[in-house]
Amino acid sequence: MVESTREFYEKYFVEQDFSAEEKYKQYTKVQTLKRFSELVHIKGFGMVVGVGKGADLIVAPDGVVALDLPFTYLPMVKKAFPHSHVVQGDGTLLSFTDNTFDYIVCSEVLEHVPERNKMLAEFARVLKPGGILIITTPNWINWYGIFRYLAQIFSRKKVHAGDQPIDNWTNVWSLKKELSPYFKIKKVRGWWYYPPIGRGKFQLFPKFFTVLWKILLPFERLCQVIFPWFGHSIFIAGSPKK
Repeated sequence: MVESTREFYEKYFVEQDFSAEEKYKQYTKVQTLKRFSELVHIKGFGMVVGVGKGADLIVAPDGVVALDLPFTYLPMVKKAFPHSHVVQGDGTLLSFTDNTFDYIVCSEVLEHVPERNKMLAEFARVLKPGGILIITTPNWINWYGIFRYLAQIFSRKKVHAGDQPIDNWTNVWSLKKELSPYFKIKKVRGWWYYPPIGRGKFQLFPKFFTVLWKILLPFERLCQVIFPWFGHSIFIAGSPKK
């Protein structure tokens, strides 16, 4: 399973053609992640898991470990972030000693991992006492979840974003329960409260909606705090139970 997953992601983002509107959406996610990391005060030596092309490294100071299962993007990550330590590896079997990191950021990765508990246990093991884990992952209880659920009913099959091999969404309460054997929850936020308009070439009035999203950005940020359970993605931070 690990090998097939790695092979899929070796070419996944290379083949994707992100529109300007989709890039704006992803930009807001990275900025939200940055604000969230500042809110929970990450500092010291950390690791970003599932680093992809490196956008999430905006949250990290120099010297961070940038880890991903595929190797494809790691050379470009090293070029863009020369002070990072790029590592090809599996989050469920980390090659680091206990109590190594002050923080770990794992954004939009957990939903694609078959052995989630094993990865969470590894995160708890390599984090120092009092360290911070930040996880973001898609949420079923939002507009996207409703559309995905309806699509599965009508198609009579599971629908995965981007046809990814594993795409297991969750909700705030289930995620807290999943983390509870290993972590004490410190903070929860949501991200992206707008309905889906499509993706790539099949989008509904993309330029209009991008302008609208920018106008409504203060409303989006308010919802992140007041309604964390209804964001397209859950942002959650915790410390290991040690």
